[in-house]
Amino acid sequence: MSSLSSRSNPRSVSKSRLAKKRAYNPLSIKENWKLLSIVACGIIFALGWNSFMGALDVFEKNIALRGHTLFKRIGFQVNDLIVEGRSLTPQKDILKAVNIQRGDSLFASDLKEIKKRLESLSWVRTATVQRRWPFTIYVRLAEYKPIALWQQKAKFYLVDDQGHYFEIPKNNPFQSLPILTGEEAPKNAPQLFSILRDFPSIIGRLTGAIYLGKRRWDLMLDNRLKLKLGEERIKQGLVQFIQMEEGRKISDKNVVAIDLRFEDKVYFQLAPEAAEVKLSSKQT
Repeated sequence: MSSLSSRSNPRSVSKSRLAKKRAYNPLSIKENWKLLSIVACGIIFALGWNSFMGALDVFEKNIALRGHTLFKRIGFQVNDLIVEGRSLTPQKDILKAVNIQRGDSLFASDLKEIKKRLESLSWVRTATVQRRWPFTIYVRLAEYKPIALWQQKAKFYLVDDQGHYFEIPKNNPFQSLPILTGEEAPKNAPQLFSILRDFPSIIGRLTGAIYLGKRRWDLMLDNRLKLKLGEERIKQGLVQFIQMEEGRKISDKNVVAIDLRFEDKVYFQLAPEAAEVKLSSKQT
């Protein structure tokens, strides 16, 4: 019995060794093939994707080109370009920004890109671009409308009727505009100029305006006469000045400043030479 038991031991040992070898193999041959197939498909997909997308892009462009050609054949081609609201923007700059030729397909251009190019021009604040059937591209511009120059730290900016300020274009035709000084002057200029529109005789003589204390204005007329206006009395002060001009011709006298800030009194400042003459006459 002992000999039989000893013969059976080698078989049990060989089976246990085989079991250990199988235990160290984590994947069967079939599973390995699956993994290799997945990796191979991934590589093929990665290599072919760019080519596929390139072919798709070419296909889309060809379809778009054929579509534009078809639209042109049936009459949807650009014959007119209508531009409204242009006053300061050079015509050649608009044509370059629109970049559409007569006979192009009405659908060939990207209107958003045209709008973006137009609004990058110096004088254009906003632009509207539309297709109008059957053969018109319509452009509406809202340009900056300069009302003054603003001097800030030895540099000049244009100020528009909305209170915005911006760089002066190279060809500046507005050198004769009134010059504003003072912090926040551009933001408050539209209100001032709105009031001045009712006083054409004053705005025609206006050469400068100083915004003081972030609350009130001093106006310069003819580069020599200063009008000091109250914070809440701009219009009333201007009416007082007009009345004095009509009755006494204040501008013809040796007055360099008039303080119109108060309702019940007006102060005058004489030129230095006039003040000296007046003082000497009193002494004699």
